[in-house]
Amino acid sequence: MGGNLVGTVLGLILAHAVLNLPFPIIMITASLVTVDRNLERAAAIMGANPPMVFLRVTAPLIRVGILFGFVFAFLGSWDEFIVASFLTSPAVITIPVGLFNEVKLSIDPTAAAISTLLLAVTSLILGFMLFRGKRQLLGDSVQ
Repeated sequence: MGGNLVGTVLGLILAHAVLNLPFPIIMITASLVTVDRNLERAAAIMGANPPMVFLRVTAPLIRVGILFGFVFAFLGSWDEFIVASFLTSPAVITIPVGLFNEVKLSIDPTAAAISTLLLAVTSLILGFMLFRGKRQLLGDSVQ
């Protein structure tokens, strides 16, 4: 191969994938262990083919593991500054590195405004997810 991946989008994507892939693997594997195989067998006996068994039986049972694996991987990648600071170039830059450079090199309040906006959006998304999860847990009895 001999290609230099430093300073390229592909290098940054590969680094983030390698660092954050264990989160969804562990969470989805833990979810799969709890799936009752008799449900899958019953669906197969009723005539469902393997993709249908996965989509209609297994996937709904492991969706929490998939969701939180994605959330942990996303947050780990979002917050990863050290690897991104070594692998980025002026042409390829991530938000954490850009915010760091903005704070380090200028006195402009733009970085503070962007950080506040990112925190607010993240808080709203997490609040929505918690409310939705609580509503599903209580059986939609929350008005």
